[in-house]
Amino acid sequence: MTTIGGGFPREADKSTLSNPAKYTCCFAENETRSPWAPLHVERGFARDTSTVTAFGGAAPANIIEKSKTADEMIETIARAMAVSGSNNMFMSQEVLLVLGPEHAQIAARQGFDKERVRQRLFEQARIPFDQIGQSNADVLQVWRAGCIDEVDGRRSLRIAEKPGDIVIVVAGGAGNHSASIPGWYSRSVTLPISGAGGSAGG
Repeated sequence: MTTIGGGFPREADKSTLSNPAKYTCCFAENETRSPWAPLHVERGFARDTSTVTAFGGAAPANIIEKSKTADEMIETIARAMAVSGSNNMFMSQEVLLVLGPEHAQIAARQGFDKERVRQRLFEQARIPFDQIGQSNADVLQVWRAGCIDEVDGRRSLRIAEKPGDIVIVVAGGAGNHSASIPGWYSRSVTLPISGAGGSAGG
């Protein structure tokens, strides 16, 4: 974590604000309570293969959502992910959505698999240009031109270039909480853990 994240003991971090996730953020998927296949299976590994995924992300943003329908829940999550000024606006190549088990189960019971959740978020997680400001809009038209859409004269910025850039995992325990973790100019990588036995998931 020190080598990849750049968090060195007894040394000041050289970024503007830093983020403790550089050296402390490590969690397992809750495969037992997930209604879907874990990330490492999505990425072509056998279910009983132990893997680790590295994702370069900003600080997690908690999402509290108490709706009982998948449509309402996903709409709230999409709005929480599409925040002006966040990494998802300027520099995200991928965004990680950590769905709490209760949210994942609500979606699954109403016919949503991961791909359908991803597609819905891709369509709905947009930042309207009237929330961006002209100077930022000028930058985004260069940096993220492929993510800008215009409908009925209103422009908006998608947080992802394609649905597959929204990475979804199920983790955590009881409660109506999920988390959005914006990316940081990078793509996640999943690799097997050499010599590990049993299933650790992604």
